[in-house]
Amino acid sequence: MVDFNPGLWGWVTLTRFRVGRPASDAALLGALVREPRFEGLGYDVPEPHAADRILLGTRARVHGRYRLSAVSASSYQRTTEDDARRELETLAAVYEDPTPGVRAKLERDVFPLLHTPALYRLADLGPKADAGWTDFLHRFTEFVSVDIAHGVLVLIIGGHD
Repeated sequence: MVDFNPGLWGWVTLTRFRVGRPASDAALLGALVREPRFEGLGYDVPEPHAADRILLGTRARVHGRYRLSAVSASSYQRTTEDDARRELETLAAVYEDPTPGVRAKLERDVFPLLHTPALYRLADLGPKADAGWTDFLHRFTEFVSVDIAHGVLVLIIGGHD
């Protein structure tokens, strides 16, 4: 996890998945949204769904700010490395510019993942898909980096709460 200037409640998490055999991007995105680790608020916590239990007192059926049932493979749109980088840099600087240490972590751990044969962004699913987290999870952005040649799919979630 990259914490944007600790105490300011902004973060990026990375969740890596192995791609065992070649498949279409649509098939991989479909498998991703059915993966148990896809469910939750997007926090990088040691126990699955711990953040959900802390906040809700129970396990919620959410993905980020959306109801889990509202997210599908077709919810993702192709994007570019430049657009994704710009979005994540903007997110990192919501309250103040990131420290040199945070910028170095982004450059080392996050931005290289955007240079991939296939990069997707989770579209804005609209208010009907909202799980009620807009008062708590103020900003939420998500990218999926697909590199079939290297057998890796990475879920990149950024947020501010």
